[in-house]
Amino acid sequence: MKAADRSSRMKPTWFSHRDRDAHYDEILAGLAESARAVVGKAKMPPDFLRRYEVATGYTAPYLKASIPNIANMKAVEVGCGAGAKLVALSHLFKEYWGADISALTLAKADKLVEQMGVRNATLAHVEAKNMRALLERERFDVIILFAVLEHLTINEKITLLRECWDALPDNGYLYFAEAPNRAAPVDLHSSRLAQFNHLPLDLARLYYAKSKTRRFVDKVRSEGETDLSFYRHGVHVGFHEFELALGSLELLSAHLVAHNFHPHLMNLYPVRWFEEQLWRNLDVFAKPTVAMRQIEVPKLFARYWIEGILCKQARLPPLRLEKVRPIAADTRAYCEVATRRTGFQLQYGDVLHLAKPNLPGQASVTVGLHRADSKGAFEISTADGTLLLESSLAELASIKPPHRKWQHWFSLPPVAEEQWPLRVRPKGFGSKFYLLDAVAEIHPHG
Repeated sequence: MKAADRSSRMKPTWFSHRDRDAHYDEILAGLAESARAVVGKAKMPPDFLRRYEVATGYTAPYLKASIPNIANMKAVEVGCGAGAKLVALSHLFKEYWGADISALTLAKADKLVEQMGVRNATLAHVEAKNMRALLERERFDVIILFAVLEHLTINEKITLLRECWDALPDNGYLYFAEAPNRAAPVDLHSSRLAQFNHLPLDLARLYYAKSKTRRFVDKVRSEGETDLSFYRHGVHVGFHEFELALGSLELLSAHLVAHNFHPHLMNLYPVRWFEEQLWRNLDVFAKPTVAMRQIEVPKLFARYWIEGILCKQARLPPLRLEKVRPIAADTRAYCEVATRRTGFQLQYGDVLHLAKPNLPGQASVTVGLHRADSKGAFEISTADGTLLLESSLAELASIKPPHRKWQHWFSLPPVAEEQWPLRVRPKGFGSKFYLLDAVAEIHPHG
């Protein structure tokens, strides 16, 4: 059989991790293309355009939905670089500062601020040793660490997190974002090597040249293969640094108000093939065992990109994230695809029941669907027949960029304890789609 014939007869590989990681590159390319029309006059490079459009299309609505009264707040972006996020997010706030240790990149940001007509921005050239003084003097309501933590040494990470947290007022917010997760089985940030992010630096120094990312290899080599050169190009982050900086993971959970399972971030960052296993690992860590320390790690550390918002004022009892699992063997659709790691196929005539989460309390549920064709109409209802959502994937796609139409994440109205299980079913003859996942944000009874 010819290769072309074999290809035409292959089933869709939406559940393939390699394909989904390839989709991520397509998303970023599409974002850069659409952003050129907005900031093209500034003649910025593609990477800048990508960051700008990600911030305007996903980060901005995420922040606006998560931080009350944001329009009256004063924010600082630590490590603002050339200003892509600054010009995209500044309109959300009353006042927006960009701080960076590089005078060269700040000069680029200053030029961009002028070109884009941003009127509420202030740029500050600040050495790392003087960052604490700036934070304490200006008393920012929101501190933003976007793609910063992975470029710091371990002591720098812990120190910066602690200084930012201590400098916040009682109603202030710390937003950390796009930090690659050390628990992931592959380094997708720099080397793109399997488990490279797990290696001690002595071994990484011997192994890094096997990377096919020549820019990374050449840069590290040109800088003398020092420990600092690896950190500056990106060393993954874990919950350990947050625990050391904030004192405990219980404190982190108590102050968490937004996370990386929010629909905006699920639509931006595709579900990686290993994230389900990361979630299961955290569940194991939370169980008592004589083999290791029992520890309840917030579920935001189950995604490749660590991202969340902490409020200085504690939220008690803290919100909890729980997977919403289908009820085993209750539908033909579930039985057909139960061995697949990543989703459940649904077609006309099927009904899939989602079981009640283990924790008591009202739940805000985020659901992910993958459209198999253009006929993906569906409805989601409660056990008592209350209709939560009735739509088509084509309608959902119409409100999103064209390069993102293959996968859709959205929130349902709050679900009370007595309304479980939920029922998901296709509508209309020929409708077919896949349930990728469902995550419940539980608000326990106080």
